Amino acid sequence: MCGWRNALKYENVDDFNWKRGYGSNGKQKGSGTNDDHGGGGGYMYIKSKNRMNRTAKFLSRSLTTTSFTCFKFWYFMKGRNMGHAAVYLAKDRLHLDNSNNPLWNLRGHQGNAWRQAKVPLPPQKNSIIVIEAFDWKVGRSGNILLDDVSLNQVTGTNECQVQPSYAAPKP
Repeated sequence: MCGWRNALKYENVDDFNWKRGYGSNGKQKGSGTNDDHGGGGGYMYIKSKNRMNRTAKFLSRSLTTTSFTCFKFWYFMKGRNMGHAAVYLAKDRLHLDNSNNPLWNLRGHQGNAWRQAKVPLPPQKNSIIVIEAFDWKVGRSGNILLDDVSLNQVTGTNECQVQPSYAAPKP
């Protein structure tokens, strides 16, 4: 996932890192799936451990857009000890902890399949997209995987509704 990175240790905003997994070649056992979404590549993932209240943040490079943008990605969230995944915007590297204002937020087990997420983003200047995973239960049965991330310009928010709809922020 070019242009994306884990939060750095000195930024002091998370507890562990997203890792790169590989599908059917067996390099990543226990990730919850046998392949990445698109086939033939890899994905990013976090796996539950026997700890709780850990956060992992995956960051885009700084973005400037002059119109609405649709942020799309595929996710796989499986396991009884699943935490949550969230997407939000940070205004710069010094303000990476904006988790009180998610644009997309999904909790718990979502089934044994890849699903597409859509997040409408307003025009922005020098913002960073943050994908946050939060491990909130003790146990080893839980994974969050990400794949096929894209940004597409749209003419308005009607062209990009939050998907799934229940991941939309609550007023």
